[in-house]
Amino acid sequence: MKRFLKLTCLAALCAFAVSCHRQEIETIDTSKVRVPIYIDWSHSEVNPQNVSMFFYHAASGDLAFEHYFENNNNAIQSYVSVPVGKYTVVVFNELPNQIKNVKIINREKLNTLEAYGVPAQEVSVPTKGDVYWSQPGALASLVIDNFEVTPEMLYYANLDGGLSNTRCSGEVVTNEQLMNIVPIRRLTEFTFKLKVDGLNNSRMPILGNLRNMAGGYYFKTDKDDLSPVTYQFFIKDRQFDEGSKTKGTITGSVSIFGLLNDKYSDSDIKPDQPILLDLHFMLVDKDKTIVSHSFNITDIIKISEENDGMVLIDADIAEVEVLPDVIPEDSPSSGFETSVADWDVIDVPLVNP
Repeated sequence: MKRFLKLTCLAALCAFAVSCHRQEIETIDTSKVRVPIYIDWSHSEVNPQNVSMFFYHAASGDLAFEHYFENNNNAIQSYVSVPVGKYTVVVFNELPNQIKNVKIINREKLNTLEAYGVPAQEVSVPTKGDVYWSQPGALASLVIDNFEVTPEMLYYANLDGGLSNTRCSGEVVTNEQLMNIVPIRRLTEFTFKLKVDGLNNSRMPILGNLRNMAGGYYFKTDKDDLSPVTYQFFIKDRQFDEGSKTKGTITGSVSIFGLLNDKYSDSDIKPDQPILLDLHFMLVDKDKTIVSHSFNITDIIKISEENDGMVLIDADIAEVEVLPDVIPEDSPSSGFETSVADWDVIDVPLVNP
């Protein structure tokens, strides 16, 4: 009889264990709801090392708390303990300031939270008055509105003295609002194409400056910063026309935050802040003569958006750049066999806009 009672009690205990998944006592905070998290980065084609989540009070926009975890492939990647309340949640890849040439600033308020660029420390052939920004690394994010933890959620999460906070006897007590989050890219890639007559007279790479672009991104409004900056980059791609040794096409690209204010439209471009593309050609002569040309590309840019959220700005310049004929330098480094090092790098005191 005693053996029968022991077996009956053991069976009942096993059934209870199956119906109610229990958390370790030391991980339970009975004043908060433990919410599971899963973020799908595949759409953005970003594979972060870490993940940041900022929780803001919905009413005031004040920062409530931050949550960080290491990215992983688990069905539930992390848990966050959240007090009762309504929130707006901002999710982005990596820890703050871990993205190359991107700083996360003014985090105390949702309205001011910004991904902000980093000034370039060195530039070549600088334009007086311009502020030069380094090319930003990949940024993917999502803003989740109307995330709420209710008193009822807290009650069910803390049934049985706070031990049951997933499922118990079929009662759903988990909060799945932070499951299956899909961030998208938030930056812009600029590309251009230009025909050149006398391309054989230019060393490679060619130096480019893209001017009057944005230097930051606001998460809440999905708008870009209003302070104009310049991005410097090198153009290495050139293709001679078929059958020609002098005429050809150069193409180049640079990663930027985007257009001033609205990255998806050119409607906010002001006449006194046109989009300018400056190109500096270093010729193959002994003196390394530099030929410069500035193109106002405001009216010819085409804006599109990729599936991953990346905004593309494309400029197919109709003008033809004509380079003068020069006598090539009599050295092994003449012609196209040069490098970025041929451009003199200048330390410039750079001031944030």
